[in-house]
Amino acid sequence: MQLSCFAHSHRGVVRDHNEDAYLALPFTGLWAVADGMGGHAAGDVASRLVVDHLQQSFAHLSATQLDERQLRQAVSEANQALLAYSQKRLDGRVAGTTLVVLWCCGARALWLWAGDSRGYRFRRGQLEQQTRDHSRVAELVAAGLLAAAAAEQHPDAHVITRALGVHSELELEGRWVDLLPGDQFLLCSDGLSRELSDAEIGHALTQGQVVNGGQALLHGALVRGARDNVTCIVVRAEAGRMVGDDAPTIPLLR
Repeated sequence: MQLSCFAHSHRGVVRDHNEDAYLALPFTGLWAVADGMGGHAAGDVASRLVVDHLQQSFAHLSATQLDERQLRQAVSEANQALLAYSQKRLDGRVAGTTLVVLWCCGARALWLWAGDSRGYRFRRGQLEQQTRDHSRVAELVAAGLLAAAAAEQHPDAHVITRALGVHSELELEGRWVDLLPGDQFLLCSDGLSRELSDAEIGHALTQGQVVNGGQALLHGALVRGARDNVTCIVVRAEAGRMVGDDAPTIPLLR
């Protein structure tokens, strides 16, 4: 299985700086999106710290040299580093971030996440959200107390229930899925998923080369007004292709 990817981040139309960060390590089969928590101190520092820690931990490894335990341990270490930063630099104020991670190895892929940055799989024309939001409104919807259509307008729409940098014991959720040729995976911050419907995301991923799909997603969010920072990574699995043949990784816009 060969993997190609598109990765990009934009501060959006409204925000004056970017609190998102991303990791793209095609050789390692590892991608991540972190979204610094708005309303907390140093959200941009939090997301960058987590992504930098993962890069330093795994950039020198191939996909077969990783395992789930190593990934979970690295995320836990990043959480502790964020807590230490808050105590030392911010007088204990929270510097938090969501995180979604995708690791592809052979015929399987692992999702790890905390918060409401999302992971999707697009297979045979069907889009499926692979992660579940750790948010107040998602809990209300799951309990049948709130209609999904009303979630975006709820007063607690931006309240998340899990994140890095908040508690010493990190609740990190994980999910293994199979990986087939032709599959596309999307990792994104909520600045994308709040602007585009599932149908619009799925349509963007039918655009041919992976770079076209990624650019269509970013363009769609920006046209809608991009009220938040927008970050997306599109990963495509194919047989007999080299990593990055049609879409070299684009550096993060700081």
